[in-house]
Amino acid sequence: MKKLYKKIQKKLHLIEMMVLSGLMLGLSAPAIAMLCYGESVPQFVFGQYDPHHDEPHDVQTVFSIRCTPAYRGEALNLMIRLTNASNGPLRMRNLDTGEWLQFSVYKDPARSQPIDALNGLSLNFPLMAPTTLSIPVYGRIPARQDVAVGSYHWPVSITLSY
Repeated sequence: MKKLYKKIQKKLHLIEMMVLSGLMLGLSAPAIAMLCYGESVPQFVFGQYDPHHDEPHDVQTVFSIRCTPAYRGEALNLMIRLTNASNGPLRMRNLDTGEWLQFSVYKDPARSQPIDALNGLSLNFPLMAPTTLSIPVYGRIPARQDVAVGSYHWPVSITLSY
């Protein structure tokens, strides 16, 4: 009886070690994370701006961002921020004259909720499968900026945090 008890005890110990080894292997497996990238990021073209006009100059475009969840129902917590080299207000430069033209980007058609380095566009919801998000954004150049005629441009970075 003692021999049988010791045999059973050894087998249980062996099974216990196998279970613990399996758990340890499971803990050391690499984590799989959600993947998001800009699928379509069009240029934000304001066109012609008249500095003598009393109304701001408005435009809009749509960014497409593709997100693939690591598992069905994974929560997407995406933050989109815009910055340019100045880390201040968004602005474009005339490379011939050196003048700056300020502009803003917004998340709403009323242009009351800015998207910039401080105020991002936040999206939060579960994803069931790979999904393309079409996000409209709205631009505005304030009226009556005293700038010379010419071409204005400056790079703007779109930062996706998720």
